[in-house]
Amino acid sequence: MRILHVEDDVDWFERVIRKRLVADGKNEVFHAVNKHSALNVLEAERIDYLIVDLAIPDVDGAVPEYQHGVALLHKVRENFPGMPILILTGQATEEAAQQFEDQKRVLFWDGSEKALVKTRRKQHLSDAFDLVFSALDSLTKLNEIQVFSDYSGVRDLDEVEIRIFRLFCLSVPGGSHAVKYSKVSGGLSGAKVYSVEVLDSAGQTLQLAIGKVASSDEVGVEVKNSTLLNRLPIGLAPVLLGEFFAGCDDTKGVFFRLADNHEMSFFDVLRESDSKAATLVSKLSFGMGTWAKASNKQVLSVAEIRRFLVSESKLACVFDFIDKSSLVDFESKELPISCCTVHGDLHGKNILVSGEYEPLLIDYGDVKEEAPCLIDPITLMLSPYFHPSTKHENYYVDESYSASILDGTCYFFNTKYPLTSEALLAWKKERETFPRDSLAVIYAYSLRQLTYAAKAPEEVNVPLAIGLINECFSRW
Repeated sequence: MRILHVEDDVDWFERVIRKRLVADGKNEVFHAVNKHSALNVLEAERIDYLIVDLAIPDVDGAVPEYQHGVALLHKVRENFPGMPILILTGQATEEAAQQFEDQKRVLFWDGSEKALVKTRRKQHLSDAFDLVFSALDSLTKLNEIQVFSDYSGVRDLDEVEIRIFRLFCLSVPGGSHAVKYSKVSGGLSGAKVYSVEVLDSAGQTLQLAIGKVASSDEVGVEVKNSTLLNRLPIGLAPVLLGEFFAGCDDTKGVFFRLADNHEMSFFDVLRESDSKAATLVSKLSFGMGTWAKASNKQVLSVAEIRRFLVSESKLACVFDFIDKSSLVDFESKELPISCCTVHGDLHGKNILVSGEYEPLLIDYGDVKEEAPCLIDPITLMLSPYFHPSTKHENYYVDESYSASILDGTCYFFNTKYPLTSEALLAWKKERETFPRDSLAVIYAYSLRQLTYAAKAPEEVNVPLAIGLINECFSRW
């Protein structure tokens, strides 16, 4: 266990603290003498456990004051929300430490719900050492949980991601022993979504889940947005199981229960059968129609519609591919358009499919409560041409296909998919009032692809994105 102790009395730290913490050889102990150096260590090293004396200097040579320790802890709670913290207090700092004691309880390394911040008096160091060594024992046992994939061991996971999977395993009752995972999503947006299976010591499945690993803020958005999916029919969205992040820096994992194996994605079904893919589209249109029934008409400019998919801060990077002046007039145009709750990133990998060909929505980071209803059907309609997992199958589709794609023709493997095309076109027609509604959303979606191209041009069909934008201009 990697421990950082923030203490300005170097002699006392070396004689008393370091000597005791490294006695059994299981701890790696770092030391900082002030707030500034502590933050530097936290940024440079992966620290598992933080011990803080509140009365510390701000920088070298400054006077020790408890305000600096308090400021350090606020910074740690902001930047490393999963950090377990032990505050060592004296008589003068006990009151200041109390503000950190009323913390939300989270699943800790021993499988119990605990607050991440603890306080102990410096006069009772034995109690403090007991707390640290209890955490060490819990982490040692946590690390015994196996995490593996059928394909590549754990080489594609970092240390924090592995710890998140182990914490989730601990949360499952029934003698959880191991976690088997596979990556099910991870397109150009950078999301890491996994199918997870928790196993007992006999290798029997205890829990199937879908999990997303992301920053603390992103997971917070995911959890908040997941409540909007409660309005959908049962089975179309999984049930939230919880967040896991103890000792995981600024990274969290959020997991949702799966009732059955969902080993296919919409793209897999599209590869398999035009008719089955078309049936899936119809099921999605019907199920997500719950959101559309609560839609309302809003008058929005094309720029306002574009901002649902491409923010102002990201727009600048598309000007490497398309002339800015060509967008200005188009974005000023206004139109009445139906708005409702939307998934916001409904590409084929974000639709899992069961063995009975029932769809399940995953990855809720882009869910929006009031956005153009057309975003979801158009995203699904265009995603086979842009998603990294299908680009090699549609490598031949260039700007010359723009007109027929806008007319609703779905191509895959150099073949037209008439039934899927018909189902997608029907879904799109249900959500639009006038053809310009679709043009505005297709324009926004295509711009989003160009923002991805700014980071990884080899991963995006840039000519097709530009062709679709120009086709929207000409049809308006």
